[in-house]
Amino acid sequence: MGDIHYISPYRTDKNIGGGINLAIRQLNPLPNDWIVHVDQDVCFLRPDSKKQIAEVLEYTDYDVLGCLTNRLSGTHQLYQGEFNDSGDMREHIAIANHCHAGAYGRVLPTSINIAACMMAFRVRTWWDVGGFSENSIRFDSEFTNDVMRRGGKLGIMAGVYVFHLYRMWSDDPVWEVGHLQ
Repeated sequence: MGDIHYISPYRTDKNIGGGINLAIRQLNPLPNDWIVHVDQDVCFLRPDSKKQIAEVLEYTDYDVLGCLTNRLSGTHQLYQGEFNDSGDMREHIAIANHCHAGAYGRVLPTSINIAACMMAFRVRTWWDVGGFSENSIRFDSEFTNDVMRRGGKLGIMAGVYVFHLYRMWSDDPVWEVGHLQ
């Protein structure tokens, strides 16, 4: 299977795709290694979340995998398809436990982009598509679009739920992108 490398790069110039590319190049990983990119505003809620991710990655034939979460602009990765504004971590831990118990190891196929809040992909997939777009706030969508154009498969790990702060400060988090530009 290869190693799993968790990364959460940061760039002051807001070139997120470039930061991910640089972090991967600095790792000098092997083609079968996995990269798991995690945004800085994501929190794993179960002590065994990364164990579950490792088990899914060991046997999957998907090229890019995401997770379920509470806050994103796209609903396909939201728990029960709904944006959740609650800041009560106990509520989110209960959701994570429910997902874990009901869907441990299960991957749901999707043809919709995977958000970079937590995205897993093989290094060879990254190489094949030429990495992430640089200086674009759509770096994750562009990456997964490139993977699909090459016939790659996208999936969502239904047993993995993470808390995503996702612009909690904003009255309009979906369209609040000034911090990315």
